Amino acid sequence: MWRSTNKDYIRTYLPLSAELIRTKGTTWITYPSKNKKARNDTLLASIETTSKIADGISGIEEYEAEGKRVFAGWFNTVAGQQHVFSLEYRTRFLASYDYPAEGALYRFIFQKQSGINSIVDISIQAPEGYMFKETFQEDYHIHFSTDPKSYEIKLTIVPRTE
Repeated sequence: MWRSTNKDYIRTYLPLSAELIRTKGTTWITYPSKNKKARNDTLLASIETTSKIADGISGIEEYEAEGKRVFAGWFNTVAGQQHVFSLEYRTRFLASYDYPAEGALYRFIFQKQSGINSIVDISIQAPEGYMFKETFQEDYHIHFSTDPKSYEIKLTIVPRTE
């Protein structure tokens, strides 16, 4: 319906070792009982067996799909207004990995369904003691005021130089 509240669903696919630290901007949704027909779908069945509420405050759901840890949730955006969603996580693999001197590749892919334009801010922080070779900084930030449908970030993690 025109000028009505947008009901948005977001999924973030991360390495299996990812741990949720905090999230903001989601809305609790109560799900109806699961449909028996879904049990006949192997992908849905595998998701349902790993599904749990990861954060009791925000209602973020956590499950495994396609070899990734997925954090998913709903939020509402009032027509004509903006809404901020944030997700902070840590990946134990990255935090404990002994990076080679030439660096290790970190890859982040942002994809969005078509629809209304969105302002997107992405912030990435290197593990403690490391930086990104491309920026010589410990953090990377990019802002889109126009709506990207797909964007890939490739950063090389190297030991921080003093």
